[in-house]
Amino acid sequence: MLLLSVMSIKAQDAHWSLYDELPVLINPSLTGLQNQNNIRAGAQLRSQWGALASNINSATLAIDAPLKERWGIGGYMLNNLQSKYFNAFNFVLSAAYTITAKDQNIHFLSVGLQAGMILKNLKNNSLVFDSQYSNGNFDPDLPSGESFAHSSRLLPELNYGIYYGFTDPLKKIHPYLGFSVFHITSPNESFIIGAESHLPRKWVLHSGCNIDVNDVFKVEPKILFMRQSNIHEIIAGMDFNYSFKKPDIELLAGASYRLDDAAIVHIGICFRNLTYKMSYDINTSSLNAYTNKRGGLEFTIVSNGIIGNKSSRNY
Repeated sequence: MLLLSVMSIKAQDAHWSLYDELPVLINPSLTGLQNQNNIRAGAQLRSQWGALASNINSATLAIDAPLKERWGIGGYMLNNLQSKYFNAFNFVLSAAYTITAKDQNIHFLSVGLQAGMILKNLKNNSLVFDSQYSNGNFDPDLPSGESFAHSSRLLPELNYGIYYGFTDPLKKIHPYLGFSVFHITSPNESFIIGAESHLPRKWVLHSGCNIDVNDVFKVEPKILFMRQSNIHEIIAGMDFNYSFKKPDIELLAGASYRLDDAAIVHIGICFRNLTYKMSYDINTSSLNAYTNKRGGLEFTIVSNGIIGNKSSRNY
């Protein structure tokens, strides 16, 4: 039965539950998208599947800022350590351009482009293969039968994005919509001699609506759709923000659901120019029999004003 069965192995890029806290990670056209001349910098850390044999850890640092009137520049570094045997490191520079005229504040349209590199490392000396077992005993001196051409690959990275937001300050409802595509060149990432395995393009569509219920309370329904090769991911949720005028504190909370995977809850606080957030994934897939519903834990800290005053988020 095992020999006759058909099995497939599926994988994708690192994903985040707090996907919009560092906008350059989701859409290049959000680079430097701020109301004032501030530098936005942040860090994000995610650990998931810790209940299994070996967890997956992802960490990123990002920075972006407006440049003159129409440009935004920035970049990010992302490291994804998968089960201690495989590591992917991204270094990407990002730029965005505002298309809409600056003499109006009703609509906002921007495009963005990212370029950089992805370094993938495989610890093939630590891998174990069936051919290295003899009479039920593992012998590391036996040949694996695999022909590794490289233990690391350096891949080019090219991403593109476009974003629209309704920003009329006289209205209380501000919808937005963004689209981006990652790994445009689809480079060969195979470590095996004579083999080709191209990194699939990742398509991202994100949308939502910032709703000013009153002067201190805001809600934001939002949805994210991503597709890479034959894998797709959908996250739908709602954010709630409550502001105190004195002191300058904003309380953050929300919940979302990643389809066929996990329920997500998050809390946070924004004090002056710093935003702290934490999320937790409650696993709802078939893996919960092994994880006891434990999923991913995520932390993020973002500074929305290294220089200048606090800026409000409008994406």
